[in-house]
Order: sequence, then C-alpha cells, then structure tokens
Amino acid sequence: MGIFGGLLIPLTIWGFLLVSGCDNEFSPFASSLSGEIISLNGFLDINADTQFVRTQIVRQEIETDASLDDGLVVELANQTSGQSVSMTDSLLILPSGKATHLFYTTEPIDAGANYQIIASLLGENETVRTTRIPGETLVIRDGAEVDATSSFVTQVLNLPELIERPQKVSIVYSVLINGTADPVEVSLPYDNLVSFSPNNFDGYRVTVRLSFDRTIVLSALNILPADTTTVLQSINLEYSLFSSEWRTPQLPTESSFFGSAATFRDKWTLSETQKKLIGYSKQ
Repeated sequence: MGIFGGLLIPLTIWGFLLVSGCDNEFSPFASSLSGEIISLNGFLDINADTQFVRTQIVRQEIETDASLDDGLVVELANQTSGQSVSMTDSLLILPSGKATHLFYTTEPIDAGANYQIIASLLGENETVRTTRIPGETLVIRDGAEVDATSSFVTQVLNLPELIERPQKVSIVYSVLINGTADPVEVSLPYDNLVSFSPNNFDGYRVTVRLSFDRTIVLSALNILPADTTTVLQSINLEYSLFSSEWRTPQLPTESSFFGSAATFRDKWTLSETQKKLIGYSKQ
C-alpha cells in the first residue's frame, strides 16, 4: 500500500497533479523544431509496490492520442546508487476517451536517495526531472509521565530534524485482547496534535495522550474501560513526508510534475510499570 492507498490511485490523482504540480530545476518541456514536447506527471512513493508516471506527447500545445508505437521511452535513475531501470509502457484511457501513456515499474524506491526521470521520444526531445526522496527522521522520546494539568499520562515525541510539518500523522497501538492471540492494531489520527517545539529551530513535537488514548482503543475494540486483560504490546508513530516539489508554486505554463513521498513508522514499548499506570494489563 502506498501513501495514497495503493495501486488504484492513478485515475484519481492525475487530474490533481496536472493542476497543482510544481516547478523544479529542470525545464518541464523539451524543445524541438517539430514542436513536440513531452509532459510528465507522477510521483515516487517508497511505500507503493508499483510506481506510475503519466507521460504525454504534446504537439503544437495539443495532447496527442497515445500509442504504444510512439517510440516514447522513460528511464528512472537512482542517482545515489547509480542504478537505473527502464519503465514499462502501458496505455491509460482518460474519461474523455483519449489514451495517454502510463509508465510503471516495480523497482523498490530508496528513502533519502536522489532520483532522476528521463523521457525521450525516438531518442530525442528529452524531458528530465529530479526529486529527492524524503528520509526517515530522528525521533527522540521523553519519558511517559502524568500531566499536572489533565492528570493524563502523556509522552512527548520530539522530531528536531524536521523543517516541514509532517503529514498524515497517527499513533498506532498494537494490543493483545485478553493477552492472547495475534496483536490487533488501532490507529488514532494525530495531525491536530503536532506542534512546533518550544524553540522553532528544534523542529516539531507530538504529545501522545497514552491514558486518554487507552479509552479510545478499548472502545474501538468493543471492550469496556474497566477491562484489565488487554495487553499493550507496542506503540508506533506513523507519519508521511513529501518532497520539496509539492511545496513549490506551479507556473501558469507548467503542466509537468514529478515529486516523491514516503511514510515511516517509529516503534517503541513502555515498561510494565508504565503500562500498569495507564491501565493496561501486564504481559
């Protein structure tokens, strides 16, 4: 599964990319005496099994009806490792009935690496884009303690290296019902609980409401708050990061976009004493 929910996203996201993409250091179009240009729309997602890039030949500002015989080639290169792969061409039928090229690859994407995508038509008219894949950030966890104001047990997670606010933040609790069987995960949205650190130069912080969340977790599992048999196995901070291309304003003449995104998990456990303080059973 990728950051937008898996492989069924292309039809829903291409329209968004066409109007809200952004410029980066390379020209979005390749110039040519024949008036042919190549537009690229797509993004790399390290959590997806397959990467998609919509590619279109434009002649005299009009998108042509795509064919597998167009001679269009797209290559994806990991500039950090030096490895490259040729993407496979396919055709996507748009709601208008017109066909467009949809290149794809199952090549794994490396977090923190620089990638370049090159589209060429019959060996010429290259369009080149680059993106840096977001990397996993440092998470520093304070100890779990009772908040003097709310009397809830909380734990602060510090993300000092982040310059941009993390997205799609959630806390995922893994619990054992009745202390047995396979663990069950309950994900709680935490986007609204992300804040600047007291010093704005120290990134972001997330205050996890451990004892308050326990009630929500048990409710989601149809377990009464008075339960003493549910075991807390682990806690995960899940968050998504987007490359700089998503934050750069798009030029009015721009119709190409190539960026990247990644979702990460930071896992930890609590001591048996802390679990008991929150209200979970000892393992």
